[in-house]
Amino acid sequence: MRTILIVVDTLRYDEAFRWTSLLKFPHRWYSNAWAVAPFTLPAMASMVSGLLPEKHRLWADWRDPVRCRMVSRVKSTVAHDFGMDAVAVAGAGFANGGQFGYANGFREWRKVPAEVHFPDWADEYQGVRFLLLHSFELHNYIGVPCPTRAEGTVFPYIDHDHAEPVHPMEQLEARREKLGWVEDRLRVLVRNNPADRILVTSDHGEGFSPGCSLGHGAGHLPTEEVLHVPLVEFGPEQKGATVDPRFVPQHRLRGLLAGELDTSPVRVRWPWDRDGRRKRTVSFVLGWPRATIKDARW
Repeated sequence: MRTILIVVDTLRYDEAFRWTSLLKFPHRWYSNAWAVAPFTLPAMASMVSGLLPEKHRLWADWRDPVRCRMVSRVKSTVAHDFGMDAVAVAGAGFANGGQFGYANGFREWRKVPAEVHFPDWADEYQGVRFLLLHSFELHNYIGVPCPTRAEGTVFPYIDHDHAEPVHPMEQLEARREKLGWVEDRLRVLVRNNPADRILVTSDHGEGFSPGCSLGHGAGHLPTEEVLHVPLVEFGPEQKGATVDPRFVPQHRLRGLLAGELDTSPVRVRWPWDRDGRRKRTVSFVLGWPRATIKDARW
């Protein structure tokens, strides 16, 4: 039985509940899954390596991929567990492990456009024991503030693809439409690969609210909306719909796959500020039985 790990960039915990047709398949919902970083590059590196950001050091100099490869201490322990028979297909952005140095251990790490058609890639790599598919298309609808064209108390945002101001509510509507497209592809994947173990999650969530703000990049602060992520498992071992309340920090996905999950609390040091430079450090704890962002301080 091969394992397919789907990472939908910026997918929020509450958004996954909209996938009603997908969730009709037998599944296990891990209700207490948490990212250990609010940003794609360190979050993905932690997911594949089992290291916290302060250990793999991919929070440093993220604007310089060459520097990232020099300072990175990442080796994919997940890929190692599958006898190095592991392939990753990742959308554009900081999920490019080959560029930033955390693809070590994968047989192949392919960079593709933002939209990843999961069923096609699963068919192309049928013989691979571990397949990581990272979709960046939800992320493309999140922009940056454009305060010069404020309408009342609501700021329009800039569309990354077209560099034009887009109102937040328009972005939310576009995002909901994209959510439906992603669900359709996931449904085909689960239906066509019933003998595979398929896990669907996100590298981090999104901190938006209607009429207020979109994005997770405001200083890359660790908030509950950004760190609480969905984690759903499909496969032949699942009977009906099950909710698993165990604490699952994403740097321990290797233990979850091996059936040896460590549910002890995790303290994370997050050395970021709004400039992306290490001037201050946020310290926070993800705990058990209910993980919350507590003891967060500069």
